[in-house]
This record gives sequence, C-alpha cells and structure tokens, in this order.
Amino acid sequence: MLIIKKRNIQKGFSLIELMVAVVILAIATLGIYQAYSVSFTGMADARDRTVATNYVRQAMEGIKNMDFDKIRTQSRSYITGSKYEYEREVIVQESTNLKKVTTKVYWRNRNGNTKIVENVMSVHFMQTSEGTATRIMLIANPYNVLTGRTSTITAFVKDDKGNTVTIWTGDISFTSNSGGLQPDSVSLTLENGGKASTTFTAPSDEGEVNIMASASGLTSDSVTLKVTVPKKPVKINLTANPTYMAAYTSSTSEITASIVDADGETVTEVANVITFSVSGPGTLSAITSTAPTNSIATITLISNGTPGTITVTASATGLEPGVVNVFTGGKISLSASTVSVPVNETSKITVTTKDVDGVPIKYVGTINLEISPNPDGDGIFENDLNTIEIYFNGSISSNTEDPITLTASSEGTIKITATDQGRILDEGSIELTITPALVPDHIAVTANPSCICIRAGGTDTSTITAQVKTADNITVTNYEQHISFETDLGIFANDSTSIDTSDPQVHYENGIATAVLYPLEMAGTATIDVSSTYNGTTIDGRTDVGFYIDADHIHLVANPQNILVGGDTCVITATIKDGEVTVTGYSGTVEFDITENSALAKKLIGTNPAPVLEGVGEATIQLESKGNAGTVKIEATSEFTNTEGVTMIIVGSLYIPIGITLELAEPPNITYDSGTYQVSFNIYVQEAELRLEEMQVSWTPNETLNKIEIKSPSTDPPITVFDNSSDPASSGEVIDFDYITLYDEVISNVKIYFNQDMSGENITVIFNPNSGDYSVEVSVP
Repeated sequence: MLIIKKRNIQKGFSLIELMVAVVILAIATLGIYQAYSVSFTGMADARDRTVATNYVRQAMEGIKNMDFDKIRTQSRSYITGSKYEYEREVIVQESTNLKKVTTKVYWRNRNGNTKIVENVMSVHFMQTSEGTATRIMLIANPYNVLTGRTSTITAFVKDDKGNTVTIWTGDISFTSNSGGLQPDSVSLTLENGGKASTTFTAPSDEGEVNIMASASGLTSDSVTLKVTVPKKPVKINLTANPTYMAAYTSSTSEITASIVDADGETVTEVANVITFSVSGPGTLSAITSTAPTNSIATITLISNGTPGTITVTASATGLEPGVVNVFTGGKISLSASTVSVPVNETSKITVTTKDVDGVPIKYVGTINLEISPNPDGDGIFENDLNTIEIYFNGSISSNTEDPITLTASSEGTIKITATDQGRILDEGSIELTITPALVPDHIAVTANPSCICIRAGGTDTSTITAQVKTADNITVTNYEQHISFETDLGIFANDSTSIDTSDPQVHYENGIATAVLYPLEMAGTATIDVSSTYNGTTIDGRTDVGFYIDADHIHLVANPQNILVGGDTCVITATIKDGEVTVTGYSGTVEFDITENSALAKKLIGTNPAPVLEGVGEATIQLESKGNAGTVKIEATSEFTNTEGVTMIIVGSLYIPIGITLELAEPPNITYDSGTYQVSFNIYVQEAELRLEEMQVSWTPNETLNKIEIKSPSTDPPITVFDNSSDPASSGEVIDFDYITLYDEVISNVKIYFNQDMSGENITVIFNPNSGDYSVEVSVP
C-alpha cells in the first residue's frame, strides 16, 4: 500500500509583526484623539468667543441708544446669568463732542487662562436746532461717592434728538430713596439754559442710591450712585512716565496702576488681580496679570518703532478700569491770525501739538519758534527776539490763550519754524507775507448796548468802542495818535461830555479805544462823535445810544392777525414801549388775559405770565380758537418800579377776529364821482360781526385822502370816520378812528374822498391792518 503523508501547514503573524501593527494602530489612534481633542477645544473656544462677542455687541447697542452725556466708564463686573462667569467693562475716553468707547469681555478658558474680546467705536454728538422739550436727562458728578461726601446731580431738559432745550421754563423735582438732596425742587427760568442742579449728600451707610428728576409734561429720568466707605477699592488710576516718547524700538514708558477709593486715595491690602492690555504700536514687557503690592502694580511699555498712539488699559474685577494713552511721535502745527501782515502790524502765532493722525494732544515739552533768515522780509517776536521758547506742561494742546506776537518790520516773506527740544514731534512751519504799512482812513464806532435799553438816571452804562480803520475796513493796530470822544447827551467816566485817549479811563490798545458813557436824567438819543488827526487830516466816526425814562404801554401784535375756528392758533407778541421806542432793557413778565368773548378761545398756550426777553423787549404767548366765530380781546399787563421807586402798571390790548371774513360784496357796486373825487364800493362781512377801528388805503402816491364815510344798517346815516382836509392822509398811512360795528351777512358801503382825479386808479384798502388785516382791491372806473 502506498502511503502518502501531507504536511500540516499553519499560517499567522509573528510577534514582531504584531508589535509593529500595534504601534501603528496606537499612533493612528493617538493622532485621531489629538485631532478630536484640538477640534473640541477649538469648538469650545469658538463658542466662548462667540458668547463673549455677543455680550460686547449687547453693551455697544445699549450705548448707541444712550444720551451722549450719559456714556461713561463702567466697572468690570460679572454679567448676570452668564454660564462661564463672563466679566464686562466699558472704557470711555472723551474729547470735544466725541467719545471713544471700548467694551471688553473677559473669561477663563479650561486651562485657566484669561481671554479677552473687545470692540471699539466712536460716538459723536452733533448739536441741531432745539425742538420741543419731551424729557429729562439726569447725570451725576461723581457717580461713586464716599459716605458723608457730596455729588452734584444735574437735570437737563431735552428734546427727542438729545438737544438741550434752553427756552424751557418750569419746576423740576428731585427725589432720592435715601434723602440727602438740597434743594429738592428747582424752578427753571430762561437764565438756567435748560438745566438745573441739586446737591446730594451721601448717607453714612454703604449701598446704591437712586435719584430721580421729574417735571410736569416731561418724561422723568434717574441715576444710580454707589456709596462706599473710605479705603474701599473702587477704581484703578493709571499713569505713564513718560507720556510722550520717541518712535523707535528702544523707547519705553513705565505704566503704574494704583487701586484707589472713591476719593482717589490709594487703598492698601487689596486682593484684586490687575490685568493689563495694550492696543496700538507697542507691547508690554512682563506678565499682564499681576497681584499689586500695596495696591500698586507696574509694567513696562515698549514701542515697536512705529509712530502712533498706544492705549494701555488696567482692569480688575469690581473696579472701574484705568486707561492711559502713550504717544510715540507726532507733529507740530502752526497757524497765524493773519498770514498777510502789513509793516508795523502784528500777527498772533498759535502752536498746536498733535499726534501722528493730526489729533491735538496735551503735550509735555518745550517747542522752539524761530524766524528763518530771509533777505526778502523781516519780523520780530515779543521782546525783540528772533527765537522764542514755549513750554507745554500737559494741560493744553495749543497756546491759544497766550499766542506769540510777531511784529512785521519790512516788506517781503518770512518763515517761522517750530521744533521740539525733545525730538519727539516732527517740526512744523508757516510762511507769512509782509505787505506795505496801513493808511488810516476813518474810525468805526460802535456802542454796547446801542439799543434804547439804558434807563435815564440809572446805573447802566454803554461802552463806546472806536477802531481806526483803513479804506478797506482793516483795523490799524499800530495807530498811536490821540482819539477824542464827544457826546451831546450823557457823560463819560470823567463826568464830562468829552474825553480822549490821554485820560487813563479810556482803554487804548492796538488801534482800538474804549470809553464808558453814563446816562443823565434825560431821555433821548445820544450822538457820540469820535475823531483823531493823522498826518494833518481828521478821521472820524459816529454812533448813537438811546436812553429811556420809563415804559408807558404795551404794544400787541398777532401773527396771523385773524384765525379760523376749530383749533387754529396765532402768536401774540407784547412789546414794551416808551412812546414809540421799544424798551429793550426791560426786565419782568407780561400777564396775558382774554377779557372779551373768552368762550371763543380755548386757552392761552405757553408760560403765563411770560418773561420779557432782555435785549429784545418782547414777550410772547399763543391763542387757540374754539368752534365759534367772533372777536376776542386780549389784554396784557406788566408791573415795574420806576426811577422814583413807585410801582407802575403798563397795559396793552388787541382785538383778534376768529373765523370772520370780509370781502367785496357781489356785486361790489364800485362807482366814482368825478366832481367830488369820491370812490364808493360795498363790502360784506360773514360768520360774525366785526369791530372796525382802523383802515389803510394805498394807491399810486400822487394824491391825498381827505375823508372816509362808512354806512351800514347800524350806521344810518353814514358815519364819517375820517375828515381832515387840512392834514390829509397819504398813501399807505394807517387811519385810526372810534370803532364801528359791521354786522354779519350785511352789506356795508364805504366812500373815500380824494383831492385829485382817481379815475382808472387801482386802490388797495386794508381793514384793521393791525388786528385782522382784511384786504380788498378796488379798480376805479
């Protein structure tokens, strides 16, 4: 038997192969794990950052809806309801009508590292014409106050656009949940300029205090103050030394953060961790989060060599953040009051320090001004210097309050160069053209006040200003000749009717002389003549000043002069008069009242009594009609104390038709009598009877008007309202007469007699031109 054996062959992995496979699998698994780990960490970080960004946006949207004056720095605090203990703060940096608002949100990631999301926006306030007052805006200074200390609470009356309404008058009441307000009610007048203030004294206990301001017809507002005890940390003060440094990489500035209380006193033994952050062309040299020693922490700021503004912020939980700007580089800007300077005249040179973006900065350093040698022209600084130094101490950005005076000495062109001794700011320059010397031509004379607003025999005065001018009205500032003042009414400060610049009571500088005129006990208009002699020629000028004794009546005018029924309105203006003169210096109020047919008008709208505007001599109010036609009578009264100390009352009245119409009748029956030069026509009144008390007749002014007759059923026979052939009326003259009544829906006839032929003329007749203004056109046959 043939036996065949088969080998039992087994296949598999060796130990080495298995180990290699395990290593490969481990590497792959680890890579996948790390990828997932990084992915999940990135997703978590993205989620946290998204949440933080939303919190930033939420704050910014709220700030956009705030009043400009209410946008202020807010302490770093935890956001209510945030899952991962997010903190938020608002940092506000102010300049004129502009606020840079930075909102930051802080949180810690899973590794305990502090993360920050921030956003910056600029808020600009633009003043527009003020509208109707609708609400109150309340601010406090300061918002953080120590126990027992005070804070000033100011209420502004605002319109819907945020403008302060300066003409609002009324009472504003203040209330507090802890008391401490003095006063608790303020009456706003025109002099307040739309704002009122009260003083709050903090109680002895810590906590938040709510203060509210309210007024009738306005939406109220409130503020919350934080009251703390001394030595309790409230905010961070941040300083830099230096604030200005050169723009190169080795430039440094030491940043110091101090934790202080509400009174600015440094607080010791605090546990707050301060976090520093920086924006702009610079970096911080050390760990940015640090616990302060004795409430003070420092860090070094390093420029990266790029000119610009570096903003450093220091914040801590529960505290108002500190912020400081450090400037690397900048420039000097020069301006002149005039770049064309006549010989012997002057120009004021202003130096402004700016950052690299051209924004003014409050610089610390010395600026040199130098007049560059130039054979074409010459000039000199103050004290006969060619070079002058200006020191900026960090309180101003420009020497506008004390500009440098340059005096031109010969014609041509000069160049002024400004350089920084510290070599931080780039130099600036300006060129001036020196022109021929000015030639005096006349004297421009003004008076302040010049209106008739000085009471004769009173203590008010008028300042007379005389400026020596060229023929082109350029002031000759180097003029040094005597200038004389003379008046025909009143006296100058030396108790004389004349004075000149040799008298020490006359202020005389730069070609401008001023003298003070005092009134005598005599009303009238003073004429002031001013003269001087230049090179044998007299130059002069003149002005007037009015004096009044006392106001004697009130003149009333309505605009429009007649209104419709059912809620139509007109503005009534009361003008204080002394004879025909407006007393613009009158102070006081005018009381308005509806004394006849008050049922026809709803009310007088506005402040009553109404204040008389000084310098204008007027007070105003509005009248609103009801549903029936007729004529109402408005009376105005006012009290004042005359020069003898006696209380006087002045009055005025005005009739205002409501819903009444007057027009030519149909047919008008216009006739003309060529023998007597008489024009006759019919008129028709509707809706209510009309009180007629004046007429104005206008035509081509070659003739005069001798007589006017009016006939109606109530005036039969005709009534002559004007008859004066010896003193006839001219075209356009207002003719007053004792009133007559024109009844509703009745035709009345008017006859006007002229002294010459009027055939073919067109005549305009206005009935009650000052209290109705009803106009008709009459074409003479």
